Amino acid sequence: LCGYAVITSGAVCGYDEITDGAVCGYQTVTDGALCGYATVTSIAICGGDLAANAAVCGTESVCSAVLGLFGASSVCKDVAKTCNVPQTCTDFSEPLSCTNFNLPKTCDDLSHPKSCQDPAQPKSCQDLTKPRTCNHTNVIPDYDFGTVKGSIAITLGTSGLSGQVSGQYCPTTGSCATVAGGRLEIGDPMEACIDVPGGLGEFCAAF
Repeated sequence: LCGYAVITSGAVCGYDEITDGAVCGYQTVTDGALCGYATVTSIAICGGDLAANAAVCGTESVCSAVLGLFGASSVCKDVAKTCNVPQTCTDFSEPLSCTNFNLPKTCDDLSHPKSCQDPAQPKSCQDLTKPRTCNHTNVIPDYDFGTVKGSIAITLGTSGLSGQVSGQYCPTTGSCATVAGGRLEIGDPMEACIDVPGGLGEFCAAF
């Protein structure tokens, strides 16, 4: 009838829903295009360092000659020197580092902020634990319910003014019944109130 107190409380009412990466964070993706890729050190993936090292690669024979020096190629053997030079090969003890495109990294996707409740923005709502008080008027049809005859005893004491109502309720048809539990409504004017039997409710009359 009266409604409830309106409060602004996140604990009772919840919070505003926002989509804000700074407050809520971002979606986490595993995407090489966004996050980059893992770097690995692997001969199988990256290859190895090329080394010119006789101890690693072995040697090979070469012939260096001044061709046609004496007008005959056979003379090349007499004037040419033969020596061993180190070969160039892959040094498997020193694998290269490279990007492994099969291992994309995981990172926050800054283009996709998450949605969450913003604790700084509590909502307002009715607090169902705090009902309001208001005046409620019962509209009673203008029927003839009978009469009440009785007496009112008023007491004035140290605790203030009080009173008791007693008597009989006589319906329009049927016999009268004794009324118990009446009360005095202190005010200006004073009213005597009784509960009319038969579920009709309380009625008050000024005196």
